[in-house]
Amino acid sequence: MSDAPLPPNPNPYAPPMAGELAAQASTDRGGFWSDGKNLVLHRDARLPDRCLRCNEPATVRLRKTLYWHHPALYLLILAGLLLYAIVALIVRKKLPSEWPLCGRHAGRRRWGIALTWIGLLGIFLFPWGLAFAGEALGAKDAFGLLAVFSFPLALIMMFVGLYLQTVLRPTKIDDHYGYLLVGKPFLASCPPLP
Repeated sequence: MSDAPLPPNPNPYAPPMAGELAAQASTDRGGFWSDGKNLVLHRDARLPDRCLRCNEPATVRLRKTLYWHHPALYLLILAGLLLYAIVALIVRKKLPSEWPLCGRHAGRRRWGIALTWIGLLGIFLFPWGLAFAGEALGAKDAFGLLAVFSFPLALIMMFVGLYLQTVLRPTKIDDHYGYLLVGKPFLASCPPLP
């Protein structure tokens, strides 16, 4: 693949046309660009074997589908959670992609997933288990107090796990492109948006 520059747009103030960018997506540039804080990724692009977080050589490629809808839809939660869920499922955009990760960030993601599940199970099971154990052992008050404090701990574990497993975050997805927040080292190595 050559690093030949893309031809300049005759009108620098005109927005790029989707057809032009789609045609360039499979060229030598690879179909991904940096644009401010975002990685612009064409739907058919294949990312290089560099970690999306730290830009080190990737050892793992995860196949994931990203979903996105306009943030204003969250206002529908005020009208009802079920209404929001139905509308969000109908209007969301999706972007199938492969995420290259180094061993360190793939391990961090696995730990995050484990912590999230432990926290989620802890929210529902641990307080009940402590309450039943307290009743069985006759120390109802002590175990009841432990049960009350276990809920925030499990909630914290769940949120820490969610944070650790986050590799990238979509800021927008349209019919041809995904706009993603990735690690700064990886973003700095990408060519700028033409």
